[in-house]
Formats: sequence, structure tokens, C-alpha cells
Amino acid sequence: MAQSESNGVFVMVELNYQGVFNRNPFSYTGGVKIMFIDVDFSSMTYSEFLTFCEHFMHEECKKFYYCEPGNSLMEGLTPLQQSFPSNCSSHLDPL
Repeated sequence: MAQSESNGVFVMVELNYQGVFNRNPFSYTGGVKIMFIDVDFSSMTYSEFLTFCEHFMHEECKKFYYCEPGNSLMEGLTPLQQSFPSNCSSHLDPL
């Protein structure tokens, strides 16, 4: 179980996969969406995170992207590297 922040709010992570990035307008459509509200991703290494996601997706992931809430995909889509950025908390999209 994830630890809640000091205000008692749990971080929500939305995992999207098997969808398609469209060019015009830039968007992500189709696929499967899973919401996680009780997982402490901050305690995972990148490798553990990959294993965790692949367990739910039933497939191997090569790339992950995240986008903070309130940002459009065009403005906020960022590749997730071998370590997590401190502000990565809410939207993870594997390719």
C-alpha cells in the first residue's frame, strides 16, 4: 500500500498501453487504461517498475513516457529514462 502524502491524498498513476499516438492533432487513442491509486512507485527501482507494469500488460515494454496532469501531451509528454524524475507521478505511457 502506498503512503499517502501529508494531506492524506494518494498519488494516482494512469498506465496506458496498446494505443496509438496520432500526429494531427497530437493525441493518444485506443488501447487499454489501468489506474493505480494504492501503489508506492517511489520505492521502486526502474527495473522493478518495468516488471510491475509488464505484469499487468502481459507484454514487454521498450519505452515509457509520462505527462503531468494539467499539461497537454504536446507540452508535457516526456520520455521516462532509467531513473525517475522527481516530478514523475501521474501518467505513464509505454510504447
